[in-house]
Amino acid sequence: MSTTFLQLRQDLANQVGLDQTISSNDTLLKRWLNKAQQRVLRAFEWPFNRCQTPLVIQTVADYTTGTVATVLGSTTITFSSAPTVSFTNRYIQTSSSNDWYRITAHTASVATATIEIGALTTAPAATFTVRKIYYSTDSTVDRIIQVTQSILPYQLIETSPEYFQSYNPGFLSTGTPRIYMPDGVDSSGYPQFKLWPNPDAIINLSVYYIKAAVDMTLDADISVIPEKWRTSLLIDAAEVEAFDFLDDGRSDTQEVFFQKGLEEMKTEYEIGLHRHRVTTAADNQPVGGNLGYMPLPFNYPRGS
Repeated sequence: MSTTFLQLRQDLANQVGLDQTISSNDTLLKRWLNKAQQRVLRAFEWPFNRCQTPLVIQTVADYTTGTVATVLGSTTITFSSAPTVSFTNRYIQTSSSNDWYRITAHTASVATATIEIGALTTAPAATFTVRKIYYSTDSTVDRIIQVTQSILPYQLIETSPEYFQSYNPGFLSTGTPRIYMPDGVDSSGYPQFKLWPNPDAIINLSVYYIKAAVDMTLDADISVIPEKWRTSLLIDAAEVEAFDFLDDGRSDTQEVFFQKGLEEMKTEYEIGLHRHRVTTAADNQPVGGNLGYMPLPFNYPRGS
């Protein structure tokens, strides 16, 4: 039977000498346990905190229907035909200028939109490209660990901003995405990413991720930390919080217990522990030895 949030609070109260039935004490116990849970989850990429199924995000193809009117210095643009979806936070490039502008405000089925900075040219009927650059996740995602697509099929390569920019200056390339770059969070605080090449069609991307921790609130809530560590390590971490708050001299000693338990937990969940292949230098091969075939990632260009 899983230990509930209420039972954890009762156990913690006994350990630190507080009466859990007093509301003010119970509030402290809740806070200490949730802080302890966050601390444990931050300490390692725990397999149990990976998503069970990926988040599926559909890419968005460029929109090029009709024309758009721009006025030098104005942030208002007018489409010849009102787009049926909102273009807010997408980017637009017109035939009268190579520059890209972020669309800061637009309402679906409305012909006018607002761009971030005044247009560089006046053009009453320019052709255009509206492109989605940033793809957002949702509240369940703490950190993206892998993105795949099934068209090639292909696991997208994660890259740094500098490396990504060398591939995608000015948002120019289009095609089936091969590279992604985590790029901060969106206006809702959800992790977002960019793609290279920019999608030229609607495809599904499977986003694998570390789940965002959710605080326990109800008495019946169950911590995401597995049971045997929930009743030991989680309590140890919460006692550190409690003793520190109560200015109890046992805080430092309890921290040592917690750190020891944390290392034991990491050892148990270390992927492939004691099964790592060891590669030695070619110089260590026996005379006449054959190095044989060195396996490469499945998407590594053959013959390169």
